[in-house]
Amino acid sequence: MEMEQFDSGRIRAYLLIKSVNPMSVAAKIYKDWGEKGGDEYVVNRADVVYGEFNVVVPIDAISEDKLREVEENIGGIEDVKSITIAKVSHHYPALTYVAHGFVSEQENNFAKGKKLPPPDEDPGRRRKNSPGDNPWG
Repeated sequence: MEMEQFDSGRIRAYLLIKSVNPMSVAAKIYKDWGEKGGDEYVVNRADVVYGEFNVVVPIDAISEDKLREVEENIGGIEDVKSITIAKVSHHYPALTYVAHGFVSEQENNFAKGKKLPPPDEDPGRRRKNSPGDNPWG
């Protein structure tokens, strides 16, 4: 089945990072750049992963220049050895908001008792489908 594509006009990419200390690099990336770029760029998270790269960071940027700026800033972190950029060419589903996240029961229980921002101030909970579609969110 052919899927219709939509050009958002934005650059979406993944920074594939090799790091000496992935846990501290991921924490620093999110602390310094997470949810702070407004319309210029978005760094939703930094995932520590197994494989050739050990930190993966999804980026949504308004321009190629802004993507490079974020890459250079993250590349300046002490324990970052290298960064490879994997730019998204097509999205499935075509409108990315349709692919909302799923919050597991364990994640929901972990968050209980923690001071979380109210839903109207939390970017991850503003959309109707995320995490409202989850049986525990």
